[in-house]
Amino acid sequence: MGTYWRDGLYWLLASVLLWWLLAGNAGWYLGLPVALLASALAIRLQLPWPRLLWQQAPGLLLFFAWQLWRGGWDVARRAVHPRMPLD
Repeated sequence: MGTYWRDGLYWLLASVLLWWLLAGNAGWYLGLPVALLASALAIRLQLPWPRLLWQQAPGLLLFFAWQLWRGGWDVARRAVHPRMPLD
């Protein structure tokens, strides 16, 4: 019974953290019920806690940084070039 409540708390914390990151600390009137529902569903389906592969984190961070740089460069190029579409 103890692992049931612990897993539920982990899923709830993960759901709340994800909402907070994606919504920017806004919309909790919707986010909290969704986090509770997602946690209850994860417990009901007996989903295992995801295994984190820390050795793959540097590759993910490099990929994210590269995509961030590419997007910034594209926006800067479109803002400066007179014939580039801004849409």
